[in-house]
Amino acid sequence: VPVFDEVVISLKKMNQVIDIDDLGGVMRCEAGCVLETLDERLKEHGLMMPIDLGAKGSCHIGGNVSTAAGGLRYMRYGSMHGNVLGLKAVLPSGEVLDVQNTLRKDNTGYDMKQLFIGAEGTLGIVTEVGLQLATLPKSVQTIFLGAPDWPALCNIFRRARSDLGEILSAAEMIDGEALDLILDIMKERSPVEKRCPYYMLIETNGSNAEADQAKLMEFLAAAEEAGIVADGTIAESGAQAKHIWSMREGCAIAPTSAGHVRWYDISMPSVNMKEMIDLAREAVSVAGFADKAKIIGFGHFGDGNLHINVVTIPEFDAAVVEAVDRFVYGFSRDRGYSVSAEHGIGLQKRGYLTYTKSEATVAHMRKIKDLFDPNGIMNPYKMFAP
Repeated sequence: VPVFDEVVISLKKMNQVIDIDDLGGVMRCEAGCVLETLDERLKEHGLMMPIDLGAKGSCHIGGNVSTAAGGLRYMRYGSMHGNVLGLKAVLPSGEVLDVQNTLRKDNTGYDMKQLFIGAEGTLGIVTEVGLQLATLPKSVQTIFLGAPDWPALCNIFRRARSDLGEILSAAEMIDGEALDLILDIMKERSPVEKRCPYYMLIETNGSNAEADQAKLMEFLAAAEEAGIVADGTIAESGAQAKHIWSMREGCAIAPTSAGHVRWYDISMPSVNMKEMIDLAREAVSVAGFADKAKIIGFGHFGDGNLHINVVTIPEFDAAVVEAVDRFVYGFSRDRGYSVSAEHGIGLQKRGYLTYTKSEATVAHMRKIKDLFDPNGIMNPYKMFAP
Protein backbone atom coordinates (compact mmCIF):
# COMPACT_ATOMS: atom_id res chain seq x y z
CA VAL A 1 0.00 0.00 0.00
CA PRO A 2 1.53 3.36 -0.99
CA VAL A 3 2.11 5.74 1.91
CA PHE A 4 4.14 8.62 0.53
CA ASP A 5 5.91 8.70 -2.83
CA GLU A 6 6.02 5.02 -3.82
CA VAL A 7 5.30 3.55 -7.25
CA VAL A 8 2.96 0.54 -7.14
CA ILE A 9 3.81 -2.42 -9.37
CA SER A 10 0.98 -4.83 -10.19
CA LEU A 11 1.76 -8.41 -11.24
CA LYS A 12 -1.87 -9.39 -11.92
CA LYS A 13 -1.12 -10.05 -15.61
CA MET A 14 1.60 -12.53 -14.64
CA ASN A 15 -1.04 -15.15 -13.88
CA GLN A 16 0.05 -18.27 -15.72
CA VAL A 17 0.49 -21.76 -14.28
CA ILE A 18 3.78 -22.96 -15.73
CA ASP A 19 3.43 -26.64 -14.89
CA ILE A 20 1.84 -29.07 -12.43
CA ASP A 21 3.43 -32.38 -11.45
CA ASP A 22 0.51 -34.32 -10.02
CA LEU A 23 2.67 -37.32 -9.12
CA GLY A 24 5.21 -35.25 -7.24
CA GLY A 25 2.55 -32.92 -5.87
CA VAL A 26 4.38 -29.77 -6.92
CA MET A 27 3.67 -26.78 -9.16
CA ARG A 28 5.33 -23.75 -10.70
CA CYS A 29 3.34 -20.60 -11.36
CA GLU A 30 3.71 -16.87 -11.86
CA ALA A 31 3.32 -14.51 -8.92
CA GLY A 32 0.09 -12.89 -10.13
CA CYS A 33 -1.98 -16.07 -9.88
CA VAL A 34 -4.95 -15.70 -7.53
CA LEU A 35 -5.00 -18.21 -4.66
CA GLU A 36 -8.58 -19.36 -5.19
CA THR A 37 -8.02 -19.76 -8.95
CA LEU A 38 -5.03 -22.00 -8.27
CA ASP A 39 -7.08 -24.06 -5.81
CA GLU A 40 -9.79 -24.61 -8.43
CA ARG A 41 -7.22 -25.54 -11.08
CA LEU A 42 -5.54 -28.05 -8.79
CA LYS A 43 -8.77 -29.91 -8.07
CA GLU A 44 -8.51 -31.41 -11.55
CA HIS A 45 -5.30 -33.08 -10.39
CA GLY A 46 -6.56 -34.24 -6.99
CA LEU A 47 -4.48 -31.57 -5.27
CA MET A 48 -5.05 -28.31 -3.39
CA MET A 49 -3.11 -25.30 -2.16
CA PRO A 50 -1.56 -25.78 1.29
CA ILE A 51 -2.90 -22.39 2.46
CA ASP A 52 -6.41 -20.97 2.67
CA LEU A 53 -7.24 -17.36 3.51
CA GLY A 54 -10.36 -15.27 3.82
CA ALA A 55 -8.98 -13.13 0.97
CA LYS A 56 -8.38 -16.14 -1.30
CA GLY A 57 -10.57 -14.69 -4.05
CA SER A 58 -8.30 -11.68 -4.54
CA CYS A 59 -4.86 -12.33 -3.03
CA HIS A 60 -1.95 -13.23 -5.32
CA ILE A 61 0.45 -16.08 -4.64
CA GLY A 62 3.40 -13.68 -4.88
CA GLY A 63 1.87 -11.64 -2.07
CA ASN A 64 1.25 -14.83 -0.08
CA VAL A 65 4.95 -15.62 -0.38
CA SER A 66 6.09 -12.09 0.44
CA THR A 67 3.90 -12.01 3.56
CA ALA A 68 4.61 -15.62 4.61
CA ALA A 69 0.85 -16.25 4.64
CA GLY A 70 -0.52 -18.66 7.23
CA GLY A 71 -4.30 -18.82 7.40
CA LEU A 72 -6.83 -21.52 8.05
CA ARG A 73 -4.83 -24.57 6.95
CA TYR A 74 -1.65 -23.70 8.84
CA MET A 75 -2.13 -26.25 11.62
CA ARG A 76 -2.19 -29.14 9.16
CA TYR A 77 -0.12 -27.93 6.20
CA GLY A 78 2.14 -25.17 7.55
CA SER A 79 3.07 -21.74 6.15
CA MET A 80 4.74 -20.58 2.97
CA HIS A 81 8.12 -21.02 4.67
CA GLY A 82 7.55 -24.77 4.53
CA ASN A 83 5.69 -25.00 1.23
CA VAL A 84 7.72 -22.79 -1.10
CA LEU A 85 10.29 -24.97 -2.87
CA GLY A 86 11.79 -22.27 -5.08
CA LEU A 87 11.23 -18.83 -6.56
CA LYS A 88 12.45 -16.14 -8.90
CA ALA A 89 12.77 -12.55 -7.75
CA VAL A 90 13.81 -9.31 -9.43
CA LEU A 91 16.30 -7.45 -7.26
CA PRO A 92 16.51 -3.64 -6.92
CA SER A 93 19.50 -3.69 -9.29
CA GLY A 94 17.40 -5.34 -12.02
CA GLU A 95 19.20 -8.65 -11.63
CA VAL A 96 16.99 -11.74 -11.57
CA LEU A 97 17.71 -14.04 -8.65
CA ASP A 98 16.75 -17.54 -9.82
CA VAL A 99 16.45 -20.07 -7.01
CA GLN A 100 13.46 -21.73 -8.66
CA ASN A 101 13.00 -25.47 -8.47
CA THR A 102 10.39 -27.97 -7.33
CA LEU A 103 12.74 -30.33 -5.52
CA ARG A 104 11.61 -31.25 -2.04
CA LYS A 105 15.20 -31.83 -0.92
CA ASP A 106 18.05 -29.48 -1.81
CA ASN A 107 20.88 -29.13 0.70
CA THR A 108 23.30 -26.99 -1.31
CA GLY A 109 24.34 -24.05 0.80
CA TYR A 110 22.29 -21.08 1.93
CA ASP A 111 18.55 -21.37 1.39
CA MET A 112 18.22 -18.02 -0.37
CA LYS A 113 14.49 -18.27 -1.05
CA GLN A 114 13.73 -18.02 2.65
CA LEU A 115 14.98 -14.42 2.69
CA PHE A 116 12.13 -13.41 0.39
CA ILE A 117 9.38 -15.30 2.22
CA GLY A 118 7.90 -12.80 4.66
CA ALA A 119 10.22 -9.98 3.53
CA GLU A 120 7.16 -7.94 2.50
CA GLY A 121 8.77 -6.96 -0.80
CA THR A 122 11.62 -5.09 0.90
CA LEU A 123 14.38 -7.13 -0.79
CA GLY A 124 12.95 -7.70 -4.28
CA ILE A 125 9.86 -8.57 -6.29
CA VAL A 126 8.88 -12.24 -6.36
CA THR A 127 7.80 -13.09 -9.93
CA GLU A 128 7.61 -16.89 -9.98
CA VAL A 129 7.05 -19.56 -7.33
CA GLY A 130 7.58 -23.30 -6.99
CA LEU A 131 5.18 -24.85 -4.48
CA GLN A 132 4.69 -28.07 -2.58
CA LEU A 133 0.99 -28.97 -2.72
CA ALA A 134 -1.43 -30.86 -0.51
CA THR A 135 -3.57 -33.84 -1.50
CA LEU A 136 -7.23 -32.93 -2.03
CA PRO A 137 -9.13 -34.69 0.78
CA LYS A 138 -11.92 -37.08 -0.18
CA SER A 139 -13.67 -36.41 3.11
CA VAL A 140 -14.08 -33.01 4.81
CA GLN A 141 -16.04 -32.86 8.08
CA THR A 142 -16.88 -29.59 9.86
CA ILE A 143 -18.26 -29.18 13.38
CA PHE A 144 -19.03 -26.17 15.57
CA LEU A 145 -18.95 -26.58 19.35
CA GLY A 146 -19.88 -24.33 22.25
CA ALA A 147 -17.86 -24.62 25.45
CA PRO A 148 -19.22 -23.76 28.93
CA ASP A 149 -15.93 -22.13 30.00
CA TRP A 150 -12.31 -21.62 28.97
CA PRO A 151 -10.85 -24.80 30.56
CA ALA A 152 -13.52 -26.79 28.70
CA LEU A 153 -12.52 -25.18 25.40
CA CYS A 154 -8.88 -26.11 26.02
CA ASN A 155 -9.94 -29.67 26.81
CA ILE A 156 -12.00 -29.85 23.60
CA PHE A 157 -8.82 -29.17 21.66
CA ARG A 158 -6.78 -31.64 23.70
CA ARG A 159 -9.34 -34.35 23.05
CA ALA A 160 -9.68 -33.44 19.36
CA ARG A 161 -5.92 -33.67 18.91
CA SER A 162 -5.89 -37.05 20.64
CA ASP A 163 -9.06 -38.61 19.20
CA LEU A 164 -9.00 -37.18 15.67
CA GLY A 165 -5.25 -37.40 15.24
CA GLU A 166 -4.07 -37.46 11.64
CA ILE A 167 -7.31 -36.11 10.15
CA LEU A 168 -7.50 -32.95 12.31
CA SER A 169 -6.86 -29.99 10.01
CA ALA A 170 -8.26 -26.88 11.72
CA ALA A 171 -9.21 -25.76 15.23
CA GLU A 172 -10.50 -22.18 15.32
CA MET A 173 -11.61 -20.27 18.43
CA ILE A 174 -14.28 -17.55 18.63
CA ASP A 175 -15.23 -15.90 21.91
CA GLY A 176 -18.88 -15.30 22.78
CA GLU A 177 -18.81 -11.51 22.45
CA ALA A 178 -17.21 -11.83 19.02
CA LEU A 179 -19.92 -14.17 17.77
CA ASP A 180 -22.64 -11.94 19.23
CA LEU A 181 -21.33 -8.96 17.26
CA ILE A 182 -20.84 -10.96 14.05
CA LEU A 183 -24.36 -12.40 14.17
CA ASP A 184 -25.81 -8.93 14.74
CA ILE A 185 -23.87 -7.35 11.88
CA MET A 186 -24.36 -10.21 9.42
CA LYS A 187 -27.99 -10.78 10.42
CA GLU A 188 -27.23 -14.47 10.59
CA ARG A 189 -28.31 -17.35 12.81
CA SER A 190 -25.84 -19.06 15.13
CA PRO A 191 -24.87 -22.61 14.15
CA VAL A 192 -25.81 -23.71 17.71
CA GLU A 193 -28.83 -23.03 19.91
CA LYS A 194 -27.10 -22.12 23.17
CA ARG A 195 -25.19 -18.89 23.69
CA CYS A 196 -21.77 -19.93 25.04
CA PRO A 197 -18.76 -17.93 26.25
CA TYR A 198 -16.44 -19.69 23.79
CA TYR A 199 -16.78 -21.66 20.57
CA MET A 200 -14.50 -23.94 18.58
CA LEU A 201 -14.74 -24.75 14.89
CA ILE A 202 -13.08 -28.06 14.06
CA GLU A 203 -12.48 -29.42 10.59
CA THR A 204 -11.02 -32.74 9.49
CA ASN A 205 -9.49 -33.76 6.16
CA GLY A 206 -9.36 -37.47 5.40
CA SER A 207 -9.72 -40.12 2.74
CA ASN A 208 -12.67 -42.14 4.05
CA ALA A 209 -15.91 -40.34 4.94
CA GLU A 210 -17.40 -43.27 6.86
CA ALA A 211 -14.30 -43.75 8.99
CA ASP A 212 -13.90 -40.00 9.58
CA GLN A 213 -17.54 -39.60 10.63
CA ALA A 214 -17.19 -42.53 13.02
CA LYS A 215 -14.13 -40.87 14.58
CA LEU A 216 -16.04 -37.62 14.94
CA MET A 217 -18.99 -39.29 16.62
CA GLU A 218 -16.70 -41.05 19.10
CA PHE A 219 -14.93 -37.75 19.81
CA LEU A 220 -18.21 -35.91 20.37
CA ALA A 221 -19.63 -38.65 22.61
CA ALA A 222 -16.51 -38.60 24.77
CA ALA A 223 -16.49 -34.77 24.91
CA GLU A 224 -20.15 -34.65 25.95
CA GLU A 225 -19.61 -37.32 28.58
CA ALA A 226 -16.70 -35.28 29.95
CA GLY A 227 -18.96 -32.22 30.19
CA ILE A 228 -16.76 -30.02 28.02
CA VAL A 229 -19.33 -29.39 25.26
CA ALA A 230 -22.44 -27.32 26.01
CA ASP A 231 -23.83 -27.42 22.47
CA GLY A 232 -22.68 -28.41 19.02
CA THR A 233 -23.56 -29.14 15.43
CA ILE A 234 -22.09 -31.21 12.60
CA ALA A 235 -22.30 -29.87 9.06
CA GLU A 236 -24.36 -32.31 6.99
CA SER A 237 -23.89 -30.48 3.70
CA GLY A 238 -21.51 -28.15 1.93
CA ALA A 239 -23.94 -25.28 2.56
CA GLN A 240 -23.93 -25.94 6.31
CA ALA A 241 -20.13 -26.13 6.38
CA LYS A 242 -19.95 -22.84 4.47
CA HIS A 243 -22.33 -21.24 7.00
CA ILE A 244 -20.18 -22.43 9.90
CA TRP A 245 -17.02 -21.10 8.27
CA SER A 246 -18.73 -17.77 7.57
CA MET A 247 -18.88 -17.25 11.34
CA ARG A 248 -15.10 -17.51 11.63
CA GLU A 249 -14.29 -15.57 8.47
CA GLY A 250 -16.84 -12.92 9.42
CA CYS A 251 -14.81 -12.11 12.55
CA ALA A 252 -12.22 -10.41 10.36
CA ILE A 253 -14.54 -8.84 7.77
CA ALA A 254 -17.94 -8.02 9.30
CA PRO A 255 -16.81 -5.52 12.00
CA THR A 256 -15.67 -3.05 9.32
CA SER A 257 -19.32 -2.22 8.69
CA ALA A 258 -19.82 -1.28 12.36
CA GLY A 259 -16.96 1.19 12.74
CA HIS A 260 -13.19 1.55 12.43
CA VAL A 261 -11.30 -1.70 13.05
CA ARG A 262 -7.79 -2.06 14.44
CA TRP A 263 -6.42 -5.58 13.90
CA TYR A 264 -3.95 -7.28 16.23
CA ASP A 265 -2.22 -10.54 15.39
CA ILE A 266 -0.33 -12.15 18.28
CA SER A 267 1.54 -15.45 18.43
CA MET A 268 1.27 -16.96 21.89
CA PRO A 269 0.46 -20.15 23.82
CA SER A 270 -3.18 -20.95 23.07
CA VAL A 271 -3.96 -21.54 26.74
CA ASN A 272 -3.27 -17.83 27.45
CA MET A 273 -5.59 -16.38 24.79
CA LYS A 274 -8.45 -15.77 27.24
CA GLU A 275 -6.17 -13.82 29.56
CA MET A 276 -5.13 -11.44 26.80
CA ILE A 277 -8.69 -10.89 25.54
CA ASP A 278 -9.91 -10.17 29.07
CA LEU A 279 -7.05 -7.79 29.83
CA ALA A 280 -7.54 -5.95 26.52
CA ARG A 281 -11.18 -5.33 27.47
CA GLU A 282 -10.07 -4.21 30.91
CA ALA A 283 -7.50 -1.82 29.39
CA VAL A 284 -10.19 -0.20 27.24
CA SER A 285 -12.51 0.12 30.21
CA VAL A 286 -9.86 1.57 32.54
CA ALA A 287 -8.93 4.10 29.86
CA GLY A 288 -12.56 5.23 29.81
CA PHE A 289 -13.42 3.98 26.33
CA ALA A 290 -15.84 1.15 27.13
CA ASP A 291 -18.66 3.00 25.38
CA LYS A 292 -16.57 3.74 22.31
CA ALA A 293 -14.95 0.38 21.56
CA LYS A 294 -15.74 -3.30 21.34
CA ILE A 295 -13.05 -5.97 21.71
CA ILE A 296 -13.56 -9.25 19.89
CA GLY A 297 -11.23 -12.21 20.21
CA PHE A 298 -10.81 -15.11 17.81
CA GLY A 299 -8.03 -17.02 16.15
CA HIS A 300 -6.18 -20.12 15.13
CA PHE A 301 -6.25 -22.06 18.39
CA GLY A 302 -4.41 -25.01 16.87
CA ASP A 303 -1.26 -22.99 16.16
CA GLY A 304 -1.38 -20.36 18.90
CA ASN A 305 -2.38 -17.31 16.85
CA LEU A 306 -4.76 -14.87 18.53
CA HIS A 307 -6.53 -12.12 16.63
CA ILE A 308 -7.93 -9.23 18.63
CA ASN A 309 -10.07 -6.75 16.72
CA VAL A 310 -10.85 -3.40 18.31
CA VAL A 311 -13.95 -1.85 16.78
CA THR A 312 -14.24 1.86 17.54
CA ILE A 313 -17.82 2.99 17.03
CA PRO A 314 -18.82 4.82 14.95
CA GLU A 315 -15.44 5.97 13.61
CA PHE A 316 -11.69 6.04 14.20
CA ASP A 317 -10.60 7.30 17.61
CA ALA A 318 -6.85 7.80 18.00
CA ALA A 319 -7.01 7.70 21.80
CA VAL A 320 -8.65 4.26 21.78
CA VAL A 321 -6.09 2.88 19.34
CA GLU A 322 -3.21 4.32 21.37
CA ALA A 323 -4.52 2.75 24.58
CA VAL A 324 -4.96 -0.69 23.04
CA ASP A 325 -1.63 -0.53 21.17
CA ARG A 326 0.13 0.27 24.41
CA PHE A 327 -1.45 -2.69 26.18
CA VAL A 328 -1.31 -5.34 23.41
CA TYR A 329 2.24 -4.70 22.29
CA GLY A 330 3.57 -4.05 25.78
CA PHE A 331 1.95 -7.19 27.15
CA SER A 332 3.31 -9.22 24.20
CA ARG A 333 6.82 -7.90 24.81
CA ASP A 334 6.69 -8.67 28.53
CA ARG A 335 5.40 -12.21 27.97
CA GLY A 336 7.75 -13.09 25.12
CA TYR A 337 4.98 -13.31 22.50
CA SER A 338 5.33 -12.25 18.86
CA VAL A 339 3.68 -8.96 17.88
CA SER A 340 2.94 -10.45 14.48
CA ALA A 341 2.00 -14.10 14.02
CA GLU A 342 1.12 -13.87 10.32
CA HIS A 343 0.21 -10.32 9.26
CA GLY A 344 3.77 -9.00 9.08
CA ILE A 345 5.28 -5.69 10.20
CA GLY A 346 4.56 -3.16 7.47
CA LEU A 347 4.25 0.42 8.70
CA GLN A 348 1.89 -0.06 11.63
CA LYS A 349 4.16 -2.38 13.65
CA ARG A 350 7.50 -0.94 12.55
CA GLY A 351 8.10 0.66 15.92
CA TYR A 352 7.35 -2.58 17.73
CA LEU A 353 9.73 -4.89 15.85
CA THR A 354 12.19 -4.89 18.74
CA TYR A 355 9.41 -6.03 21.09
CA THR A 356 9.85 -9.49 19.55
CA LYS A 357 13.29 -9.37 17.93
CA SER A 358 16.43 -8.32 19.79
CA GLU A 359 18.23 -5.09 18.84
CA ALA A 360 21.13 -7.17 17.50
CA THR A 361 18.81 -9.29 15.34
CA VAL A 362 17.09 -6.21 13.90
CA ALA A 363 20.50 -4.70 13.16
CA HIS A 364 21.48 -7.77 11.13
CA MET A 365 18.11 -7.70 9.35
CA ARG A 366 18.82 -4.11 8.38
CA LYS A 367 22.25 -5.12 7.04
CA ILE A 368 20.56 -7.69 4.78
CA LYS A 369 18.13 -5.01 3.57
CA ASP A 370 21.01 -2.60 2.83
CA LEU A 371 22.96 -5.31 1.00
CA PHE A 372 20.10 -6.12 -1.39
CA ASP A 373 18.61 -2.63 -1.57
CA PRO A 374 21.27 0.02 -0.80
CA ASN A 375 19.09 2.82 -2.21
CA GLY A 376 16.01 1.83 -0.21
CA ILE A 377 13.62 1.66 -3.18
CA MET A 378 11.87 -1.64 -2.43
CA ASN A 379 8.66 -1.13 -0.42
CA PRO A 380 10.20 1.85 1.38
CA TYR A 381 9.08 2.90 4.86
CA LYS A 382 7.90 -0.63 5.63
CA MET A 383 9.50 -2.81 8.31
CA PHE A 384 12.37 -0.32 8.84
CA ALA A 385 12.42 3.46 9.12
CA PRO A 386 14.24 5.14 6.17
